[in-house]
Amino acid sequence: PAIVSKIKAVFEWHITGGGVYTMDLKGKGSIKEGKFNGKPDCVVTVAEQDFVDMLKGKTTSQKLFMKGKLKVKGGMQHAMKLGELMKSQPSAKL
Repeated sequence: PAIVSKIKAVFEWHITGGGVYTMDLKGKGSIKEGKFNGKPDCVVTVAEQDFVDMLKGKTTSQKLFMKGKLKVKGGMQHAMKLGELMKSQPSAKL
């Protein structure tokens, strides 16, 4: 997908109450349950409900970050691409 060529990063999502997931947006792009086998470019920690609200389009990663509800470790340049990543996805019906 086109978004993979734009993002070019590995995100490890720690979803409190929901588990750990790896979003590998390098190469072909993939999502899997569990930690990345190596060092991710960016580790994102967020509560499960906030993550769901982000997927539904009720909030943004930037808003959650500014409220202290989304924590980022690693390259901030990659974290800045989270908004673009979420906009590229159709709103989830969860």
